[in-house]
Parts: sequence; C-alpha cells; structure tokens
Amino acid sequence: MRGPTSGFLATVSFRSILLTTRLNKVREVVILYETSIIFAVLFG
Repeated sequence: MRGPTSGFLATVSFRSILLTTRLNKVREVVILYETSIIFAVLFG
C-alpha cells in the first residue's frame, strides 16, 4: 500500500507546485517542495 500512496502524494505535490508557479508565489513553491521531500523520506 505504500507504493500507490507515495505515487499519489508525489503526483499531488508536483501538480501543486505547477499550479503555484503559475500564480507566481515562489515562497509557497519552496514550502511545497520541502514538504514533498519530507513525504518522500517518510514513505521511503
């Protein structure tokens, strides 16, 4: 179950980063990027 969950979270975080860059809010992009790294470490 970890594989599909990790894939889903990676997709959601990537799409969030794309959406945020379109809104030109770089600070939020950095926060989302760091959060995706934390999720990747936790799920392995």
